[in-house]
Amino acid sequence: MNGRWTGTLACIALWCAMLLPAAATAADLNTWKEPVTGMVFIQIPPGCFDMGSAAGDPDEKPVHRVCLNGFWIGKYEVTNAQYRKFKPKHAPEKYKGRGLNGNRQPAVYIQWPEARDFTLWLTKQNGKPYRFSLPTEAQWEYACRAGRPVSEFTDDDPDRICRYGNVYDRTGHKAFKFDWPHFSCNDSRAVNTAVGRFKPNPLGLHDMLGNAWEWCADTYTPDAYKHHRPRNPLIGGATGMSRVVRGGGWSDEPKNVSATHRDGYWTGHQWPWVGFRVVMATDP
Repeated sequence: MNGRWTGTLACIALWCAMLLPAAATAADLNTWKEPVTGMVFIQIPPGCFDMGSAAGDPDEKPVHRVCLNGFWIGKYEVTNAQYRKFKPKHAPEKYKGRGLNGNRQPAVYIQWPEARDFTLWLTKQNGKPYRFSLPTEAQWEYACRAGRPVSEFTDDDPDRICRYGNVYDRTGHKAFKFDWPHFSCNDSRAVNTAVGRFKPNPLGLHDMLGNAWEWCADTYTPDAYKHHRPRNPLIGGATGMSRVVRGGGWSDEPKNVSATHRDGYWTGHQWPWVGFRVVMATDP
């Protein structure tokens, strides 16, 4: 295996070490079902971690210490059926003949303002003290890393990624032959698939890697990490034409599918590989 693949898989593998309590596993954490859409949320305890990657792209540096308040995050990406509670006519078109409109497939072709407006609508539907939002990228990375290194992905077994995420694999390459590298494993899905079909991370969160990119609250800037405050960082607030996306999707080359990789997409466009996940900032 060449150095690029080794580095990529190592980055995927780590869902890297943080200071979440050792006992904070999926079995220990509280869950809550939101009554309007049926979305399940998992409680993430407060803690600190070293955000970023010294071995990653320039915008993943510098590695820096971040501390977060506790929060709740969706166990799955928002699905088409859940999004249709907000926008009944939502019906994503096919991608080269492949369907994206199944009820349990992640809602894609969603602009950033539409994802934000969904969270505002959900807040109004539930009333106080429930406050929903898109995750900050610090919250997203914290939840994706899941508190400790995991052994399920190893450098000598690249096939393991297909057990945890819907990625650009042999099936996708056969269907589309995109002009970039693909994973050597086979997850048998060419485009996105129903949420929860793959194994969860140690906190019980599904599809944090692969399936669909996920919009975050932050404005994308390449040097964001130089400006992060040490507690609950958020870059940009309500402004910014380019917003952070995280996690990679079903069409992405291996280097994009990791807990630390970050990218920025224009807020007013829609893509068949970009969806979102929701956080809740208060205890139910």
